[in-house]
Amino acid sequence: MGPGTCDVWWAGTAWMRPWHADLLSDGERTRRSGLWDAQHRAQYTVAAALLRLVAASLSGGSAAGVVVDRTCPDCGRDHGRPRLPGTGLHVSISHSGATVAVAVSDAGEVGVDVQQVEDGSVQELSPLVLAESEAGHVAGARDFFTYWTRKEALVKATGDGVTVPLCEVVVSPPGTPPQVLAYPRLGGLAAQLRDLGPEPGYVGALAVLSPRPVVVRERSAEQLLTAR
Repeated sequence: MGPGTCDVWWAGTAWMRPWHADLLSDGERTRRSGLWDAQHRAQYTVAAALLRLVAASLSGGSAAGVVVDRTCPDCGRDHGRPRLPGTGLHVSISHSGATVAVAVSDAGEVGVDVQQVEDGSVQELSPLVLAESEAGHVAGARDFFTYWTRKEALVKATGDGVTVPLCEVVVSPPGTPPQVLAYPRLGGLAAQLRDLGPEPGYVGALAVLSPRPVVVRERSAEQLLTAR
């Protein structure tokens, strides 16, 4: 990776292989075993394995030897956002349906989000996601999920997560270049916001906390996940 770069790796749960589980830490295996259905276990396995495979490809080491710290800063449990200590890299993971995204950046804290476009959830979720000024720009489900992924990417990058209501984060409308217009407690948030191009039927967005432009590259993880 060159300086000021963010790579977004796309994967499908169909690419899961039995050896992926061997790359997970004991804590990750425990967490995976507690997931209630096969799709969620596949999402978690592919994301965790892919993160290590990408990190190993950058460091030249083995994927099994990559240390991933998931310590929650609030409670100390092993369910926080992943970090790669000692590498200088910032990472983020997202998954929805059969699609998995892993973002790795050296430019600043990063957040990635992908959502499967589903018409049925828009009406229920809109009050939780949209600011009053944004509702009039939603002409269909894809517009709504564009708003949602842009905002989720931002709260992941800042580390605020669910502590910041998405309806208080204001971004530019779908169909316009993604920009941060307002963010609670951080009026001057320096963030690079991008729309991504996942598989048809999905919407994705990326946020990197950097005052300077970031080179974003979207890449397929099929070879990394299925090479053995």
